[in-house]
Amino acid sequence: AGRLGGGAAIHLLRTSVAQYAGDLLPGASDDWILPLQERLREHYLAALGRLINLLVDQHDLAGALQAAQRLVAAAPLREEPYRHLIRVHALAGDTVAARQAYAVCVAMRAREFDASPSPATEAVYRQFVDE
Repeated sequence: AGRLGGGAAIHLLRTSVAQYAGDLLPGASDDWILPLQERLREHYLAALGRLINLLVDQHDLAGALQAAQRLVAAAPLREEPYRHLIRVHALAGDTVAARQAYAVCVAMRAREFDASPSPATEAVYRQFVDE
């Protein structure tokens, strides 16, 4: 089967992420719902990540920035969303915002996990901001 072209894939992903309204049956704690909630959330986060990459490939940095900000809001305790945000800000020429996104990530990691950013996050920062 052929892969969708960039524009078609972007449209499909935008439509998909727009339909995600948060956890299915929020507040429900039945054993059967928790894995389903997690799976849907993971699909949503993956779709946002793919959308960001496709938008960057299409040079739609404004759209990529919006998706990256949405990704950080959806998963503020994960590093990958911050890596997307740092990269998109830097590609858009906004190194101040890229540095701020990195600083927020560093502070989050220290506060939540008593840890530094991962080597992957450090590499993105060095590649796109601290050249």
